[in-house]
Amino acid sequence: MDQPPASLDLTSEPPRAPRSTASPANFLGVTFECCGVYTRIYRNKNGDAYVGRCPRCLASLTVGIGPGGQSGRFYTAS
Repeated sequence: MDQPPASLDLTSEPPRAPRSTASPANFLGVTFECCGVYTRIYRNKNGDAYVGRCPRCLASLTVGIGPGGQSGRFYTAS
């Protein structure tokens, strides 16, 4: 028995799950002025601070997380 070839519709995208706004991002984008480089710093295991280092000179940066904080995600460290 001959069957017609299967068809595939590639004209529509599958539905996407909505982004959750309840969960904060787990990183901050930071430009280190010391070396003029951008990198991400991530939340520590305790979830009470973002920690990281300049990728060139290894200067450390810790940014505390607390009530009444900033909503920005990108910063410059000097």
